[in-house]
Amino acid sequence: MPCEADASAWGALLGGCFAHGKYELGIEAAVHLIQLQPLEEGRYVALQNLYATVGRTEDALRVRKVMYDMGIRQSSGTSTIEVEGVVHEFLAGDL
Repeated sequence: MPCEADASAWGALLGGCFAHGKYELGIEAAVHLIQLQPLEEGRYVALQNLYATVGRTEDALRVRKVMYDMGIRQSSGTSTIEVEGVVHEFLAGDL
């Protein structure tokens, strides 16, 4: 019995496309994810990265503008470590 793929299925496909270099198919998966979850920043970042990887710079910039226009902000990357029982968190760009 056919059924509609949910975000988990599209996300799994997207991850597989990244892992195996199937970037054009990954773009399709990312577009479907954005349609299903339009406020999830990671979906836009994945699409932007895929466009950049295949040399579609204008499309990557367009995705960035859509994010800006919708008020969707990319979170800073963080790392967390524990040293002698004390947890330390660092943001991308910290020195």
